[in-house]
Amino acid sequence: MITKKQAQDLVNAPLQEVLNAASEINNPNKELELCAIINAKSGGCSENCSFCTQSAFFKTEAPKYPILPYDKVEQGAKFMEAAGVHRYCLVMQGGRLRKADENTLVDYYEQLSESTNMSYCSSVGMIDRNQGERLKKAGLTRYHHNLETSAEFYPKICTTHTHQDRINAIVAAKEAGLEICSGGIVGLGESWNDRFSMIDDIRNLEVESVTFNILNPMPGTPMAGNRRLGEDELLRAISIFKLMLGKTSLRFCAGRQALSYDFQRQALEAGFSAVMVGDYLTLKGNRLEEDVAFMKGAGYTMKMEGGGGNS
Repeated sequence: MITKKQAQDLVNAPLQEVLNAASEINNPNKELELCAIINAKSGGCSENCSFCTQSAFFKTEAPKYPILPYDKVEQGAKFMEAAGVHRYCLVMQGGRLRKADENTLVDYYEQLSESTNMSYCSSVGMIDRNQGERLKKAGLTRYHHNLETSAEFYPKICTTHTHQDRINAIVAAKEAGLEICSGGIVGLGESWNDRFSMIDDIRNLEVESVTFNILNPMPGTPMAGNRRLGEDELLRAISIFKLMLGKTSLRFCAGRQALSYDFQRQALEAGFSAVMVGDYLTLKGNRLEEDVAFMKGAGYTMKMEGGGGNS
C-alpha cells in the first residue's frame, strides 16, 4: 500500500504508469463478487446531503414510499440469487435508524436467511451497537455506510450531521461484530487531497470493502450543475485508490451505468474485484444479463459461493 504523500505524487504522473502499477496488485484471479441493492424505503429523508435526490430539503422527482412489504424484498433477493449475485443490500433513507424500521428489518433478515442462501448487507443510516447486534443476530453480515468524502470537505455537502457521526456509526457496527463496507463519491467538487484523506480514514477503520461511486448530478439537488468527471480522471482515481488500499476489495458502484464498456474494462483491470449490478437507488442500471455477459467477455468469472444468513 502507498502513503497519502505517495498518492499525491501520482496525480501528475503518466496515467498509463499509474494504471500498470495498480493492475499488478489487483484481482490476479480475475474473479468478481457481484452485489445488488433494493431501495427499500425512499424519499423524504431528514438529512440535507447535497448530492441526494431523496432529501426532503430538495425538490426532485425521487419516488416516496414507506418500507416495502416483505414479499417485494424477498422477490428481489431471489431474482438476484438466481442470477449469481452474492450479496444483497437493503437500503433505506434516513439519518438514524428508527426503532420501528429496526424491528421490521430484524423480521425481514430472519425470513430472508431462511428462504435464500445469500449474504445480506444493510445501508440504513446511522446505527448504534445494540441495533447492530440485533441485525447481526437476525442474519445481517455486513453494514454499509459511506464516509462520502474527507472530514474537511464534508461540511460543504451536509450540515444535518457530521463526518464524525458517520465514523461513529461504523465503529458501532464493528463493535457489534458486523463486517463493514464504506467508501465515497468522486465528483462532489472535492480536491485530490480530499479523496486521499477519505481513503486514509477508511484504511484506519479496517473495512472489508470500499465502494467507488461517481456523482451523477441530479436536477433539483444543489449539485445539479457539477461537472462530470472525465474518464482519465476517473481511471487515475480508481488506480490510486487501489494502490492505497492494497488487498482490500474495491467495489464499482453508482455512476458506472453512464460509462462505456471500454472504460469499464480498463477500470476492472485497474482496481475492482467487486461490482454492483442491477438498479441504483433512484436510477436504472444496466440490464443484468448485459453486465454479466460483458464481464465474462472481458475474461472474468463470477464469485458464486453462497453466503447464508450467518456466514
